[in-house]
Amino acid sequence: MKKLLAITLAFMVFFSGCYQKAKGREYYGVFDEKIVAFAMKEDDKSFIILGEKYSYVFKPDKTLEYLIQNLNEAYKFDIENGGYTILSDEKNVVAGFKVIIDEENSSKELLSWAKKNGAYKPKIEGMEKYLFINMYMEGKLYLPNEELNKSVPKLDKEFKIKVKKERFVDTDRTELTKLGNFGAMMVFIPIFLILEVVD
Repeated sequence: MKKLLAITLAFMVFFSGCYQKAKGREYYGVFDEKIVAFAMKEDDKSFIILGEKYSYVFKPDKTLEYLIQNLNEAYKFDIENGGYTILSDEKNVVAGFKVIIDEENSSKELLSWAKKNGAYKPKIEGMEKYLFINMYMEGKLYLPNEELNKSVPKLDKEFKIKVKKERFVDTDRTELTKLGNFGAMMVFIPIFLILEVVD
């Protein structure tokens, strides 16, 4: 009995040192953002989403740049089913969405490029003839410029995205820090369901 008690106390002392308080993410204030225009800066190829509430300027991305240079190809940006988060500093933003490529109607050049750049076959019934590319972008958040928003060419279709706001809160960390804190190495990468089939 004494041996069992000693072992139990040893485990209690060991594990009490393994848990610690940490900052955890929570999301609040989801809002709809109506997109006024999409743009790409000519100098550094930053991708811009002009919205009614905010403007989002994303870092240059070679995959996105290539796709925009080939707008005549059979693909679409699944922008509306993506994920958009304003980070807790309220200055930075992250976005994730899929590019859906129609294999039957795309050129061999595009398909070859896509396969070299992370394209994959989705395991979704009815989507067998498509390839997906996951896009993940980081950028800055700005207040909208109303004059600019009024002067840009209007989109032929209305786009709306859902934007979340992030904040950090105190939370008990659930992993054991002395046994290799695997959770600390993870980075938030959104995964999305495609709800709209390509026409």
